[in-house]
Amino acid sequence: FFVKHCSVERFLRRQQEGYTAFVMDGDVIPVVMQRGLEPWINPHEDLVFYEREWSPEVAAGNYIARNSAFSRAVLRYWADFEQLTPSYPIFTGHDNGALHAVIAVVLNLPCAAQLIRLFTGLP
Repeated sequence: FFVKHCSVERFLRRQQEGYTAFVMDGDVIPVVMQRGLEPWINPHEDLVFYEREWSPEVAAGNYIARNSAFSRAVLRYWADFEQLTPSYPIFTGHDNGALHAVIAVVLNLPCAAQLIRLFTGLP
């Protein structure tokens, strides 16, 4: 799971600044539509995630990453979070669970340290 975000970070390093990548899970079925993905590109946003419709969870599988130092740093931090993720058989949500802790740290939320303690301390 985490290697995908490391691979995206490495890919972006080889692209020009501002390049935009749409990252999708392998189980996403692309379709040809009259509209493209352009409406979701904002040159002022480095990373775009979405919240699942049926739960208050930010999805990790599909996202938009604009090549910037900020995006690459966040993707690297997220990929490195694998080292802090408890091992099986504990259900952690893997990269999806870690993403919530990463977002809390990146946004400097007051709960970030507690969230990381809770996530990494799963029995």
